Amino acid sequence: FPTFSGLRDSNYSNFCNMGKSLHKRLGQLGATCFVEPGFADDGVGLEIVVEPWLESLWPALKHEFDVQSGEELSSLAEGASPAAANHSTEGVVNGKEEAALTAEVGQLNLRDTPQDAASQGAGPAGAAAGSVDNGYSGVSSSMTEITCSLPENPFLQGLTQPSASLTGKDLSLLSVPVQYLQVEWLSEQTNLDKVPLELMPMPLSDSPLGFAKVVSVRRLNHKTAVKIAVEITLDLAGTGVAYEPGDSLGIVCPNESAEVDWFIHRLGLDGKRRCLIKLSVLPGTTKKLAAVPAYIPNPLTVEQLVQHCLDIRCVPKKLLVRLLVEYTSDPQERRRLSEFASKEGAVEYQKYIREGPIGLLDLLQAFPSCLPPLERLVEHLPRVLPRPYSAASSPCLATDQVSFVFNLAQIPKPIAGLDASRNGLCTHWLHGMTEKQAASADHDVGGQSVCQVPIFHRTNQRFRLPADPSTPIIMVGPGTGVAPFIGFLHHRQYQRATQNASVGMSWLFYGCRDRSKDFLYQSEMEKFVSDGVLSKLTLAVSRELDWDGAQYVQDGIKANGSPIAALLLESKAVLYVCGDAQHMSKDVQATILAVITAYKGCSEVDGKLLLEEIRQEGRYLQDIWT
Repeated sequence: FPTFSGLRDSNYSNFCNMGKSLHKRLGQLGATCFVEPGFADDGVGLEIVVEPWLESLWPALKHEFDVQSGEELSSLAEGASPAAANHSTEGVVNGKEEAALTAEVGQLNLRDTPQDAASQGAGPAGAAAGSVDNGYSGVSSSMTEITCSLPENPFLQGLTQPSASLTGKDLSLLSVPVQYLQVEWLSEQTNLDKVPLELMPMPLSDSPLGFAKVVSVRRLNHKTAVKIAVEITLDLAGTGVAYEPGDSLGIVCPNESAEVDWFIHRLGLDGKRRCLIKLSVLPGTTKKLAAVPAYIPNPLTVEQLVQHCLDIRCVPKKLLVRLLVEYTSDPQERRRLSEFASKEGAVEYQKYIREGPIGLLDLLQAFPSCLPPLERLVEHLPRVLPRPYSAASSPCLATDQVSFVFNLAQIPKPIAGLDASRNGLCTHWLHGMTEKQAASADHDVGGQSVCQVPIFHRTNQRFRLPADPSTPIIMVGPGTGVAPFIGFLHHRQYQRATQNASVGMSWLFYGCRDRSKDFLYQSEMEKFVSDGVLSKLTLAVSRELDWDGAQYVQDGIKANGSPIAALLLESKAVLYVCGDAQHMSKDVQATILAVITAYKGCSEVDGKLLLEEIRQEGRYLQDIWT
C-alpha cells in the first residue's frame, strides 16, 4: 500500500520520471495506492500538488492505522522523529514535512475562536493575530473587516488586501518555524572591505575560485536590437580554471548595491551595516541538525552578508511567508500574509507571489509593518547563486582565455508603487563593470585591467564534442544559445588545421529576430561555412516580414526532417540543444520525435523508445536554462 510525492521541474526532460517509474513498477507487482501519488512541479509551484496531497494523506494514514487521535498517530511517528514525542513541530523544512507534524492530524479542521488563539500565545508581533505554537493555527476571521485605501492598481490591491473569497474563514497555518541561529555583534565598525569569496563553497564546482581579469568586451548585436548581447573575454592565467569547449563557468556576482542599501535600511540596520558579526547556532534550539550555512564565512559584516550571501530577490516560499506573519504588526497586513501562508490561500499565493513574481524585497515594501530580525531571514533565505555561462571559445586558440556571451536581462515588475522593473542581477553587474572599463580604459599603473570577475569551472554533464572528430554533430542554439557551438566550431577548425583530423559533418540551426539587428557571430558563422568547418547553417528568423524561411529553429528541423533523422539513426550523430528550457527545448524535442517517427514509419510510442535510446547513448545532450 504505497504512496509518495515526486518533486521535479517540468521545464526539464523526463518530469518526475523516477517517481512515475516506481509507481508503475509497484503497480505491476500488485501494490495498491492508499493515496494517489502527487507529482509536484517546481516550475509552476510545488504547493499546487503538495498541499492537496498532504491533505489527503493524513486522513488516509489515520484510516489505515485505525488511529483515533492525533496523539496516537504521534506515537507512530516517534521512531522517525524524536521531536514528535514533544509535539515540537517545525512545519516544512527544505520542502519536506517534519514527521512531528503528524501529531496534529486529529486537529486539521481546527477552528479556533480569536480568544482561543490568543490564549495559546502569540508571536513577536503580538497575540492579536492568534497564532499557535504547534501544528496548524486558526487565524481570527475578524481581521477581514479592516479596510484601507490603496492606489488605483488592481494588482497592488490584490496583493495587499485580504481576499474576499476568504472572508469569514479560519486559516490553517503551519507552525512558526523554530529559530536556530543567533547573531553575535563583535564590533561597532570594521575596515573588513572584502568578503573571502574563496572560502565559500560553490555549487557544482570542480575548480578553485579564481579572479579573472577582463581582456575585452564587445557588443554582438546592433544598437537598435531589442536586447543588448555582449561578449566578454577573460584572462584565466593564475586562476586555476581550465576548460574545454562545451563547458560552462560559474560567475559569482553580488547583490545590487542599491537593493542592499534599501534592504539594510528596511531592517533598521543603517547604523550597523559595517559592524562585524558572527552567526552561530542558538543554544537549546529544537531544530534538528541545526548549523550555520556553509556558504556564510564567519565573521563578516552585515553589509557583506546581505551583498554576497543572501538572495534578497528570491520568491518567498510559504514557510518564509509564515515566518513574516509573526513579525507583522498591522492587523490587515498580518491577515493578508496569513492568507498567503495558509492552505486555504494556495490560489492567492500562486497568483500573487509565484506568478507575480513577487520577491522578498517587494513583500517588505508592500507590507511596511513587517520587520523580521536579520537572523531569522538568514535561516530561510537561499544563497545568492553563481550564474552559469557557456564558454564561447576553445582553449586551443588562446590557452589562458575564455569568452562567454550574455543578454542584458531586464525583469518586468507589474506593480505600480513598487519598482517598475528590475535588471538581471549578474548581467547588469557585468555590463556596468565592463562599461566602466570601456569608458575610462580602467587600467592601473602596471597596465593591467582592474576589472576582475570571480569565476570557477562547473562540472560538465557530457556536453562536449565527441572524442572522435569524425562523428557528425547537429547543433541547435537560437540567440545566445549558440555560444558553446562557436567554441565547438573553433575547436574543430583547430583540429583540422593542426592535427590533420578528419572532421565529421556539422549542422547548425540558429535563430534570431532580425538578421540586420541580432544575428550574433554572423561573420564567424559565415567563415566557418566558407572554410568547410560548418557543413550546413539553417537560419530561423522570427520578426522579419519578408523572410520566407523557418521562423523558429524547430521549423528548420521539421523542414529537414528526413536528413536529420538519418544522421541520428543511421550515422549516429550527436545532437546538442542549448538555450531556453521553458519553450524552445521542449518544441525541439517534440519535433525530433516527430521526424524520427516519420522516418521510421513507426508509432509515437516506438518513436519515444528510439529517442530514449539516443539519450541513453549520450547522443541527445542539452544545456538549457529557465
